[in-house]
Amino acid sequence: MRSNFFLVYPSLGTRRFAIERRFLTYFDRKLTQIKNSCRIYFTKVYGEKIKVTFGSREDGSRAGCLCTLDDGSTISRFYVKAHHGAGDKSSHTRYDTDLKELFIYTFLEELKMGAQIHFINNEIFSKWIIYIASKEIPTFKTLEFLELTQPETLQEYSKSVAEMLFVYTVLMLGDHHTANMGFDNARNPFIIDFFVIGRRITSVRDLHDGVRMAKKFK
Repeated sequence: MRSNFFLVYPSLGTRRFAIERRFLTYFDRKLTQIKNSCRIYFTKVYGEKIKVTFGSREDGSRAGCLCTLDDGSTISRFYVKAHHGAGDKSSHTRYDTDLKELFIYTFLEELKMGAQIHFINNEIFSKWIIYIASKEIPTFKTLEFLELTQPETLQEYSKSVAEMLFVYTVLMLGDHHTANMGFDNARNPFIIDFFVIGRRITSVRDLHDGVRMAKKFK
């Protein structure tokens, strides 16, 4: 008798994570702070006339929202989330921001391999709390979506996928699965999410310690 257990079990894991992400949305303790901080920040950047509205995000475990800006002629969308160290949506514990995480988002933008990024301070409780706003990439599709809808074209993306995996490796990043990387219609590669592996850098002192450690291994 064949049970096909090992064929079915992986799909149960995928389903479980999908349910978990949706469930966590109802326990999001940071969402109101994020929305208020976004409204204050984008009004300062784009002026009082900008219309700021919000939508929900069920993808990802970190607290966040979809923020839409409308100036009457152009509509821009940003995916806003808490930094990785802040815990999942149900967490109310404060952690220091990892400076490496902020640097890597900026670095990926400079490489043209990441979205345009804004770092938004929490204007309600403490400006040391930072949210990450990634501007929507026009025509972007995840590799996961391409695998499902255009499997016959995947070979054409292999070189760019290798380049993205190289960046993940060199920068010591985790979470490199097909939902976190993808392409626009011009086949430009983009990394949209990750987490930093190794020691966190939360202060200038950590940077000095890292330099001293590097010198010891020379």
